[in-house]
Amino acid sequence: MHLIITRTFPPDVGGMQNLMWGLARSLSKFFLIKVFADHTDGFEKFDNSVSFSIERVSGVKLFRKYRKSYLINEYLKQNNNVQCLIADHWKSLELIQTNKKKICLIHSKEINHPKGSRLNTKVLNVLNNVDHVIANSNFTKDLAISLGVEEHRILVINPGVDPVKEIPSKDLKKADEIFKGKKQRLITVSRYDKRKNHEKVIMAIRNLKEVYPDIVYICIGYGDEEENLKKLVIELKLEDQVKFLKDIPSNFKNALISKSNVFIMPSIIYKKIS
Repeated sequence: MHLIITRTFPPDVGGMQNLMWGLARSLSKFFLIKVFADHTDGFEKFDNSVSFSIERVSGVKLFRKYRKSYLINEYLKQNNNVQCLIADHWKSLELIQTNKKKICLIHSKEINHPKGSRLNTKVLNVLNNVDHVIANSNFTKDLAISLGVEEHRILVINPGVDPVKEIPSKDLKKADEIFKGKKQRLITVSRYDKRKNHEKVIMAIRNLKEVYPDIVYICIGYGDEEENLKKLVIELKLEDQVKFLKDIPSNFKNALISKSNVFIMPSIIYKKIS
């Protein structure tokens, strides 16, 4: 049996949610899988649709961390057939007490704390005591090494995707309607966070439309910055050039991407992620 410990899992949406879902689904074809995941709205219907066990942990975020760790530690004591633990974040393993094989995924934003700082020390206490650290890119690997993660533990595995065999014609038609009359087509699929840098793209669109009057920028997602970005679009008089979409089916999302010219996401460093 393999345990997957994650703070990000469907039906909540996002890149990490998709990654952990794909990992659990794929591994369940070869191993007995149990997932420990955070509570999220609508989880009952989703959990009943999968072929593996999911245990949800609810509560206030601070206490949820301790409660989840307690449940996992108790589960490990009672189940000797667990072979490996796979975590989405170093914090998911911080309070786990076991000698079982441990694998931790890393992305640059959650390990990027100044060397020697309190958070850096906590990161290293976890990552330098697991069997494998899985970096999502060579950039993340190099960053981890520079911050003190032992190189011999790190493997680079780029995030995978499920190839789309064919996009339904009705979704392609809907995408054509969105892009109708627009020749220069840009698209971003992400949360509306400061670090995703939608703001600078929108400001660039204001200048680009003078040269390319047929330009359009499609933003798909949700997040805390959504209203601020919409206000910026109105302020810059870009209502015809910038369109916001959310909660759309995957096939329609794929159709919009396939009909676009450029996928753009010029992420920046914004504050520190604890």
